[in-house]
Amino acid sequence: MQNITPFIATLCLGAMLFFSFVTAPLIFGKLPVRHAGPLIRSVFPWYYGILGTITAASVIAGILLGSAGIAASTVVLVGFALALFVLMPAINRARDHVLEGETSAESRFRYLHFTSVVVNAVQLCLLGYVSSKLLS
Repeated sequence: MQNITPFIATLCLGAMLFFSFVTAPLIFGKLPVRHAGPLIRSVFPWYYGILGTITAASVIAGILLGSAGIAASTVVLVGFALALFVLMPAINRARDHVLEGETSAESRFRYLHFTSVVVNAVQLCLLGYVSSKLLS
């Protein structure tokens, strides 16, 4: 059971990569932007919530069972919470202001979106690190 946290990290890594490189590009490539944006908005709370819950379970299981990668997985969990409860609402508000014609909101939207991409990249790297513990 020492591999529970790395195993779950591998599942989360796969889900995140699939969403980032398959699901989101397909949605934006096949749907008009006026439909793709709202669809992605409705998916993100589920995405962050489910992956955050799974990561929380892996951290708890790792603590109880003495698994590797608990600290890195905890940082990933904080990233999901930050994205769900702070970044996503702020990004949505900024985007709404942009769509209402407030040109000054564009830079805020870009900054917040970039921040979410950085958080996602850090999470991917950490999950890759924890996943590598399966091979050790």
